[in-house]
Amino acid sequence: MHNQGPGIEGMREGAGQRVATGQRPAERQGMYGLAPAVLFVALAFFMAYFVTHFSAYFVVAAMIALLLGMILSKDLQRGMFLYICIAALAFGESPQVQSSTGRYGAGIMPSQLLLAFIAVLWIGRMLFMQERVRLVYSRLNLPFILLGVSSIISFIVANTLNPPAGLLIHQKLITQAAEMGLLFCSILAFILSTNLFHDMRWINLAFAPMILLGLYTATWSITDFAMPAQVLWPTLLLSISAALVYARLLFKYPGGVRGILLLAVFLFMIIGIATDATWASGITATTVMVLVISAYKSRLLSAGIAAAVLVVLFVYPGVFPSMVAEALSSGDFDRFIIWRDALNMLVHVNPITGVGPGNYYAYIYDYSTVWYGINTYITAHNNYIQFAAELGIVGITLLLWVIAAGIRTGMDNVRRALPEIRWFCIAGTGIFAGIAVAAVLGDYLLPNRANNGIITFGTAVYTWVILGAGVAAANIKKDSDGEKDERLVHSNSKLEHK
Repeated sequence: MHNQGPGIEGMREGAGQRVATGQRPAERQGMYGLAPAVLFVALAFFMAYFVTHFSAYFVVAAMIALLLGMILSKDLQRGMFLYICIAALAFGESPQVQSSTGRYGAGIMPSQLLLAFIAVLWIGRMLFMQERVRLVYSRLNLPFILLGVSSIISFIVANTLNPPAGLLIHQKLITQAAEMGLLFCSILAFILSTNLFHDMRWINLAFAPMILLGLYTATWSITDFAMPAQVLWPTLLLSISAALVYARLLFKYPGGVRGILLLAVFLFMIIGIATDATWASGITATTVMVLVISAYKSRLLSAGIAAAVLVVLFVYPGVFPSMVAEALSSGDFDRFIIWRDALNMLVHVNPITGVGPGNYYAYIYDYSTVWYGINTYITAHNNYIQFAAELGIVGITLLLWVIAAGIRTGMDNVRRALPEIRWFCIAGTGIFAGIAVAAVLGDYLLPNRANNGIITFGTAVYTWVILGAGVAAANIKKDSDGEKDERLVHSNSKLEHK
């Protein structure tokens, strides 16, 4: 049974009840009168030490965190909105805090820092403001939690029970921690979206930055201008933005000039995607997203689009041969051999819990059969094979559960959402399905640190944020007067926070 949670009004009532406890103001002052003074003195000493002993980056980051904390403390929906605006933009990398292996930067990006900061604020409000909050129920809660637990178990086993065979010396704790960090950040992105969005206005507002990010990325792809902030996997980000615009056009067409502008934006994004038409991963993700969204409108429309895509690929001259040529030149067909080597490594090291999160790089040099000079591929370039190798049979089983639960969650969202927001839930379902299929060709669903670095998280995280916002949207219902939105929070007794 799903129980209705307290909602925002319940939280306010709870806060009012805590104040009206019968405790006299004088008694509270006697107990806590010195606390502010002690706190400010301790904070002053800490800030002095911090400024004099840490680099300028961390001092500036702390000042920004303090300012953001003051701005966001009353309504963390603003924080998630800000996160949607900047997560994809790769700027402001921190000083190196991770392993330098993987050929790319080893700092932490704003896409992880801001997400963790919002999570700390949210947890802090529950702990110190004593807000009565229950986790919003979704089919993804349990498999996600178990997947996180399995990564911790795999980490422990990899560093204690696996036979060394000269390999443990190559394992780096910071690399393993970074790999688990990306997984936990993905889980956090979904949980924060489901729990913090409780106002239809903010969910609708999230559409605007996605359009701007899509236009930004399409301009970069079409013109090849040097943009001020990089976006990795721009075609995937474009496909996510285009899917949202496409769903809005199909299910909530604004009409008039706004409708014409929205259609122009969608066509501009499609042109941007087409500039990288030889990248199979991007085209696969875009095609699946469009087909799923179209199927909710008309199965005939979806079938027609599928037929048109096949004609363009295999009938229109030059498209398919150019894709094959691109795949050959970039070694994409090596993937079949890489996957076999990864599974061979899994069988010989530990088929149950795998080689450990982040340890693919440490082990593959003893099992790879694809070499270019003294180097080889340091990831499996397949989310599912990568999880099987690093987290074993347990991990891949839980990941497949996550995929199935994610699809069911998206379908639940579409069925339960109000008509005015249903388009958003349909888009979220299509986006999740498209990225899940494309994940067969790369680390697009749950990014891998060694494949292009942690910068890729800034693009992959939108899948989870949008799916989570869809859960929140499906939980928004109108009261009997139709004047005010009220959030229906479904609780799971095992996940209840008091």
